[in-house]
Amino acid sequence: YSWGHGPHGVLGNNNTANQLTPVRVTTNASGTSYLTGIKQIAVGYYTAVAVDNSGYAWAWGHNGYGTLGDGTTTTRHYAQRVQGISNVKEVALGGDDYNYGASTGYAVTNDGNLYGWGYSGYGALGDETNSVLTPKLLATNVDRVTAGGEAQGVTVLILKKDKTVWGMGCNSNGRFGNNENIESNKDR
Repeated sequence: YSWGHGPHGVLGNNNTANQLTPVRVTTNASGTSYLTGIKQIAVGYYTAVAVDNSGYAWAWGHNGYGTLGDGTTTTRHYAQRVQGISNVKEVALGGDDYNYGASTGYAVTNDGNLYGWGYSGYGALGDETNSVLTPKLLATNVDRVTAGGEAQGVTVLILKKDKTVWGMGCNSNGRFGNNENIESNKDR
């Protein structure tokens, strides 16, 4: 279920209207099938991503930079599976509100692989591309991921299985705590 501000289909109920009460997230354009069995969810700027009990990631909403991981930049008002990944245990979204709803999606699989897709400004996907339309492998031996953002870009923190913490993306004002103030297109 979702409710609140509805632009770009971020509520996943097949329209863009604001909702004052909970509505079901749909999985098709006709609104006859619903997202069920969700174990975790993350939200970004006008985008949402969730993991179901079967280990699939689902995304919906604004897709200007490929944030839905479906190989396109077409905004979707209903949930659909993120392409090319399964066995997902956790998802995260970071957003850059300066670039009008530019969000970056991340997923950690049960075998410790970290995948990312969407907006890649400031090195949020570990390279210097602008966007990635489908998930790409970013790191291995990962336990957890978290992402955040603001007008200065997406910052990603990765907890590796050896209990070390790595940062990627926007490092303005020393967000990584590594005595630097530079963006990183590599794990630091």
